[in-house]
Amino acid sequence: MHRKPFPWLFLFFVMTAVAGMAWQYLGLGDRRTVRILAPLNHPVAVTRWTSNELCLADGRTVLPPGFVALPGESAALAEATQRGVEIDAEGRVWCLVRVRHHSCLGPEIEEQLARVDLSELLIFLRTGITVEAAAASLAGMPLCEETRTLVETYGRTPGLAYTPGGKFSPRFGWSEGEFDDFRCWEDWKKSRASETE
Repeated sequence: MHRKPFPWLFLFFVMTAVAGMAWQYLGLGDRRTVRILAPLNHPVAVTRWTSNELCLADGRTVLPPGFVALPGESAALAEATQRGVEIDAEGRVWCLVRVRHHSCLGPEIEEQLARVDLSELLIFLRTGITVEAAAASLAGMPLCEETRTLVETYGRTPGLAYTPGGKFSPRFGWSEGEFDDFRCWEDWKKSRASETE
């Protein structure tokens, strides 16, 4: 009696597909392209941070504007500060964040280094304590009526990261989808600011 080859062929193709996905997920055999979207002009290395400040290699300390405390541990802050920071004339702290873009069509992987305002990044990721949150906490009052309503309705302020601290991986950087959400949130904030001017 002749046995049909279908089950064995099917099993072979399934195992090949699973092995290919595992190979890509583990990053084995990746061909990487790194693209810097906008560089830092005068980066200074960050040697460490405390809850009160970033400690820079040139001896300065800085706290991102709008914050009274930084998180003790944060994968996002570690990723954002590992390439140094730039402090502009207005005191804003800028950093480079790695965003990994996977291709479904092959092992080609593009890593982008995006220039990001560190304060905006931490606010979006709900990491650290902002001046507004600290003042509201001391007063024992909600942040504002609009924020309270949004949080009660959606469980969070719409536009902000779903997961406090964000989706960061020491190996892969920032989640591509969450980075896109961050850029949309920045655009939304800018449009609201222009409407009120």
